[in-house]
Amino acid sequence: MAFGVEGVLSEAEARGIHYVAKLKITKNVKRLIERLFEMEEWVKAGAGYYGMESELKLFGWSRSRRVVVLRRPIPGNILLQKKGKDQVEMSFLETQEEVATNMQLEVEL
Repeated sequence: MAFGVEGVLSEAEARGIHYVAKLKITKNVKRLIERLFEMEEWVKAGAGYYGMESELKLFGWSRSRRVVVLRRPIPGNILLQKKGKDQVEMSFLETQEEVATNMQLEVEL
C-alpha cells in the first residue's frame, strides 16, 4: 500500500482522479489527531463514525493536502491524560453515570 506517498498523490491529482489514502501514524499525524481530538466540531460521517477535516503538509509532500480524520465512540468511558510532550495515556473507567458528549453537528465531509 502506498500510504500517501507523494508520487502516487501528485499523479492522481495531475490526472484529476479523486483518491483516498491511508496515512502512517507519524509524529505530525499524531499531533494533528491530538489537536483535532480536543475540538468539539466533529460531524456525523455515517456508520457510527464522526469526522473532522483539516490540512496537513507531511515531510516528503510538495504541498499541504486536505485530510479527514475519522473516529467512533468506544464502549465505556475513557480518560486521556497528557504524560509529556509526545505521550498521551488512555485509561478506561467504569462509572455509574453516563459521560455526555456533544457530537450532533451534521455536514458533508
